[in-house]
Amino acid sequence: MSARGQAAVRGLWGLLARVDDAGFSLNPLELATNVRTAAGLVDQTRRELAHRPPGDPAALGHAAGAWRTLALALAAARADVQDVRAERRRVWRGTAAVAFDATAALLDVRLGAASVAAQRGADALQAHARELDTAHRAHDDALAELARAKDDVPRHPGELDQVDDVVRHLRAAIAGATEAWDRAEQAERTCAAELAQVRAAMPFPDGAAPGMRALDAVGQHEPGSGRRPWVGGVLVRARAAARALPAADRSALDDLLAEAPTARHRAWVLAALAAGHDAATVRRFAVRIASTSDPDQVLDPERALRPDGPFRQSTGTTCGSSSLVLARLLRDPVAALHVLTGFDAADGAAGAGVAGAALGGGPSVGAASSAEAGPPRDAVLPSDAVAARFRALEAATKRRTDDPRKDTAAAWSPTNVSAPWPPFLGTSPWAAAEELSALAPPGGAGYGVDLVDPRSGADRAAAFARLVAATDDGAPAVLYVGDAGMPRHVVLVYAHADAAVDVYEPGRGVRLTITREQFVEGSFRAGGWDTPWAVVVPAG
Repeated sequence: MSARGQAAVRGLWGLLARVDDAGFSLNPLELATNVRTAAGLVDQTRRELAHRPPGDPAALGHAAGAWRTLALALAAARADVQDVRAERRRVWRGTAAVAFDATAALLDVRLGAASVAAQRGADALQAHARELDTAHRAHDDALAELARAKDDVPRHPGELDQVDDVVRHLRAAIAGATEAWDRAEQAERTCAAELAQVRAAMPFPDGAAPGMRALDAVGQHEPGSGRRPWVGGVLVRARAAARALPAADRSALDDLLAEAPTARHRAWVLAALAAGHDAATVRRFAVRIASTSDPDQVLDPERALRPDGPFRQSTGTTCGSSSLVLARLLRDPVAALHVLTGFDAADGAAGAGVAGAALGGGPSVGAASSAEAGPPRDAVLPSDAVAARFRALEAATKRRTDDPRKDTAAAWSPTNVSAPWPPFLGTSPWAAAEELSALAPPGGAGYGVDLVDPRSGADRAAAFARLVAATDDGAPAVLYVGDAGMPRHVVLVYAHADAAVDVYEPGRGVRLTITREQFVEGSFRAGGWDTPWAVVVPAG
């Protein structure tokens, strides 16, 4: 319930208690006292009922109509695409025709999904409008009961028997207003949750992508939290970073994108730019990944999440450290490339030095050094080498988060001390929040710790909603799990889809899927534990 709704309901319940506690006398000599008491209660009730639940059912209905219009337009566009596909198949053959049809087929599917999602949004808004209208009518009925109570306030000794009627009408007014607020707040929560699902189901990226055709950009997005690397605001940040480049560097970026082998390569180059890397680093990164036919293999850490994979915690107290390292790799494709292949695009450390300090400086794409061009196509380092690189980052993260100072670069001081936490228990939630805040993109929200009452199903549901909201914005979140007594293990929640979250479990180095139902009921297992204790998510 919103803060305003909570305040309204608390006020109404408090008023009801005062009505129940009010003492009325049937002694005619105490008429004046009875009148003052009754009039006072009526006046207090009038103040509490002065504002009905906010919102405009008509405006919500208008918005629902706009969403229905959008759904129809998307369905019509899909029909047009299907007609064009059918026509082209009759007259066009060859490789180009096959490529066109594959792209058009993708657009066909996405338009259909978008139409369904838009209709779902219209239904949610219309349902909210109906419920809010019902709540407003309930509030109006409460005001009518209040008017009856006012009319029944005794004015002379012969009307003392009306005191019971005053109390009855006041109780009905307060109960009706409370029901109105509860109904309106529930409708708003339901609609907001449904619209969040609609947003997640929309199969299109956040606008145009520099150096990429619109249809190719569509293929880089998926429902849910999205398709890496374009999750959260990555594409928005990439556009902003591209606009901020000097003219020469922007021209060189356009050349890199034009010469990239596939749309997937271009998507990853833009993600490196969005991560805040300088122009020279982005150029070395682009040249390096051009040597592989499948860039996801050397850039997407999820590919390495498997029982025999390299991303397992190395000690009994580094589950938090491992989770934070994976969060870094998910946020930064340059860091992922370094761990998965050994090549550091920041300085070209895997081979000869790279000249030039801008995208346009140094060798051109065609004249890339052997260090930049990398090994033969699709080559990756052996798993043990990747694991060693991962463990080095895990150890560095452990040292950093074990340091009780908030700012490890600053001197000790009373204001530079984090929450106390014994290192043998692993990474503290507050240290994890500080680390994730440092990994957040420029302008991104800092992280905070939300404790979960393990005995409360409502608290578990709220925690799950916060995990979904975080990953929907492209922000990995840390989850502390344990038994009924205390937290025992740390995992990373990094994506969501279909009312479930994707989880990195560092004990085995694998990916898990936990549904909302499992999370709320405690029927999941993460590292052997099934009780959520805390979530570390973006604040606000």
